[in-house]
Amino acid sequence: MQRLQITDTGAPALIALLKSAIADDRYPLSERVQTWQGILDKLEPPSARSIGSATPTGLRSTQQR
Repeated sequence: MQRLQITDTGAPALIALLKSAIADDRYPLSERVQTWQGILDKLEPPSARSIGSATPTGLRSTQQR
């Protein structure tokens, strides 16, 4: 298998596209989305991302009243 050569301008664009596709997908646990997440993890390891971006918007805990 041939390795993908990504330019310095192409990598951030691909990362943004993957993040958007993952966030907007209807089925976040699908094999498709898990594949995208695996690719994103290779381009931008989870340790390099901020903690807040790892939490899906709809799953954030709310404060008790």
